[in-house]
Amino acid sequence: MADLIHSQQVLFRISGVPILRSYVLAFGVMIPLVFIVTWFISQTRGGRAMRATAQDPEAARLMGINVNATISLTFLIGGLLAGAAGLVYALYETNVWYFQGFQAGLIAFTAAVMGGIGNVRGAVLGGLIIGVIQALCDSRIGPQWTSAVVFGYLIMILVLRPRGLLGEETREAG
Repeated sequence: MADLIHSQQVLFRISGVPILRSYVLAFGVMIPLVFIVTWFISQTRGGRAMRATAQDPEAARLMGINVNATISLTFLIGGLLAGAAGLVYALYETNVWYFQGFQAGLIAFTAAVMGGIGNVRGAVLGGLIIGVIQALCDSRIGPQWTSAVVFGYLIMILVLRPRGLLGEETREAG
């Protein structure tokens, strides 16, 4: 971590914690994307079609929604968001490794479960919580324990709130 701080420009410090240019860029990319995706899902026709298809594809088809086009749109948006995340991730990692995406995918899935499946704001909150836990564990306990602590928190959250931190009750088919 020390060489990361020395290789990047420190913009300012908050209580001794260096705030790097890449941190500001990551938040500058993430926050607008979260608002745009949330707006798209809740306010547009395509977003309503996505929610209807996720809830009950057959009923959505009967209501005139092109389910295949909606699924394609969902994968397109997911790919665009993954590309944005990959570019931001490239700011931090300079080595390329064939298994590199596995850890990021596992953390992303954990963040989505922790925040509540299907809740964009919950996934962001879960990701921020995981990032704080990782930073604290790496510096205080040791990096070899970080994954165990993160999954311990995930288990604790799911025991206390089975739908995640911001998860909502969903309708069951039947």
